[in-house]
Amino acid sequence: MSIDPFRYDPVGFPMIWIPDIRVFVHCLPVTKIQFEQFLCDARDGHFGARWYDDILRLNPRTTARRIWKGNYWNALLTGILPAETERFAAWCGDGYRLLEADEWQSFFRSMKLRDVRSLAALGILGELGLRQRELIENIEKSVEEVCAAAGEECELGMRMLLRLGVMEWVSVTGRENHRWGGMGEPHPSFCGNLFIPEKGELILPREPESRRLPSFGFRLAFDPRLVEDTEKPGTVAA
Repeated sequence: MSIDPFRYDPVGFPMIWIPDIRVFVHCLPVTKIQFEQFLCDARDGHFGARWYDDILRLNPRTTARRIWKGNYWNALLTGILPAETERFAAWCGDGYRLLEADEWQSFFRSMKLRDVRSLAALGILGELGLRQRELIENIEKSVEEVCAAAGEECELGMRMLLRLGVMEWVSVTGRENHRWGGMGEPHPSFCGNLFIPEKGELILPREPESRRLPSFGFRLAFDPRLVEDTEKPGTVAA
């Protein structure tokens, strides 16, 4: 059995290679743990304590050990504006960016077709730090419990929170004045609206640059074509 190529972002969270779109993609939406590392390095007044307090009022924080099926979305960073996701991507380094809408849909379809029973089976957890591993494993366990309660199979897309996660900012082209949109299917307890990723539904908020939406988070792509990267993607022997 071959293991997918993967790499880690600057905070040690895994990204998996998606051949169809030729980029690495975060296996989960960006978590508060990842973004807090960026906040420690941010030197301007925008990302101050008041900024983060506003974010946490929209989606409170939880620790990895307290994640369960009724709050796991609290571990994810939401309420963020698209321009702020770009600041985080720039901090991560050259080659990091938001997914485009069609890339997000290709990623979703690719994961939906995979016959993989767990994130560990992808080979992405082997070299994680203890904190990252605990958070990811507890999120996956929580999603499994949600699926079991609903009598659904916990497919890979759910384990990666492409379903039952958050709305995810994506970049948009060819939609008149719209530059940003959202894709995904949040857990109904987090966001009452129901979206269907299989249909490629794209949400176009009216004021994406100024209005914070509690259910909107993001994940990043790493595009090796945008940078001469001397790192080799991590791999795990079969």
